[in-house]
Amino acid sequence: MSETPRLRLFGGFSLSDAAGAPVTLTLRKTEALIGYLAASQARSQPRELLAGLLWCESPQASALQSLRQARLTLMRNLRAHDLKVIDFGRREISLNAEALEIDVAEFEHLQAAGDQDSLARTVSAGLQTGFHGL
Repeated sequence: MSETPRLRLFGGFSLSDAAGAPVTLTLRKTEALIGYLAASQARSQPRELLAGLLWCESPQASALQSLRQARLTLMRNLRAHDLKVIDFGRREISLNAEALEIDVAEFEHLQAAGDQDSLARTVSAGLQTGFHGL
């Protein structure tokens, strides 16, 4: 039986495939890219913005080239686990949040519900995933 791939941001970056095996990303910038998209409400951002955030010390053209190189490495890492969780479009990069269980999204959903049971589960989920900032 296959599960949903999981992305954990609370307590440190952790990505696992549908079988629960850890997915190793060979570049820290690709972890930052996925983490930023997962934590963003839009889950889709312009390439220029992401390149500028991740390679802020570089000129825009160099930053975009670094993003293209990171894309190749990231796609190779994800392909090894048959994960199709990120889409590199011409102008935007998107995270397919429906293809992942994301702890930040779960936390936000429970918090937004606002009822007593959801708030209790929010605190419990935060503690289980390593978030202690409540």
